[in-house]
Amino acid sequence: MKFSLKRAGSIAALATVTALVATGCAGGGDTTTDPSAAEELTEMTKISVAALPIAPTAALLLGIEEGIFEKHNLEVDLTTGQGGAAILPAVAQGQVNFAIGQPLPIILAASKGIDVKIIGNYSASYAEGDDINGVAALDPSIASPKDLEGKRVAVNTLKAAGDLTIMEAIEQDGGDPSNVEWVEVPFPEMQAQLVAGELDAAWLPEPFLSKTIREGGQLVTYNNQDTIPGLTTLVGFTSGAYMDENPAVVKAFQEALAETRALANDDVDAARSVLPEFLGMPEEAAANLLMEDFGPELNVDSIQKLQELMVKFEFMEEEINLDDLIVE
Repeated sequence: MKFSLKRAGSIAALATVTALVATGCAGGGDTTTDPSAAEELTEMTKISVAALPIAPTAALLLGIEEGIFEKHNLEVDLTTGQGGAAILPAVAQGQVNFAIGQPLPIILAASKGIDVKIIGNYSASYAEGDDINGVAALDPSIASPKDLEGKRVAVNTLKAAGDLTIMEAIEQDGGDPSNVEWVEVPFPEMQAQLVAGELDAAWLPEPFLSKTIREGGQLVTYNNQDTIPGLTTLVGFTSGAYMDENPAVVKAFQEALAETRALANDDVDAARSVLPEFLGMPEEAAANLLMEDFGPELNVDSIQKLQELMVKFEFMEEEINLDDLIVE
């Protein structure tokens, strides 16, 4: 097995994406390299990959452990840390070769001229049925998105996909999202703050969502399904400069990532099996966890709808051309 894992490594010390976006710091500018036209990678190459310490990262770990990346001549140095906001600048500044991250901050960075490229899908939410995250409340009077108007609603990060899609869900339901008090709270602390009355509702991923509902709460909305069904939640990305300089490596990473997603989608129990050691999750909780959908190809339409909402709710000034951002 050729990889190393750093649990809260050097990326946590890097500049935040906010600072990077504010300065408009870019790497190599627009690129035209097409990795699909590159020759196959023939020598073992060490790459650095950053990901968050969250359940979907289990699929990446599974792919590494099963030798998929090694088969594509990639030796993975994997870093997982709490500094999610530091991952994007680490990639843009060339301190990490590849990363798995949410599309919204990547779109925002690209709109400011930062040289990043989405190179493949990683995971998505579900278009119907049970979903991987949603808004829960303990007060039975908060039963639909419009009931969130005038309430204190927690998200893990402000100005991100959570509050963005919830705002759209509230508006679609006849409410006024401008009257919501958004509170930034880490996911593990949200349920306790709901019980203490410090919050009225919270946007929770699994396993926190099911636990909150099981212990007396109710689902208010699957906000992704209410606004962008099947929303792409995580993507693989790199910098344009790295892609220009290493097209064969990027091609190999794209192919390995696609195989990894297929494996995790076909054998979700195998992906769940790494969670107890990776996240310290009880085995029973890991075995029953609803994982993200690793199966579909990149849903460009969902990313386009996401940036339309970003403009609508003034997360960014104008849309960018996704053809310049997405390289598959």
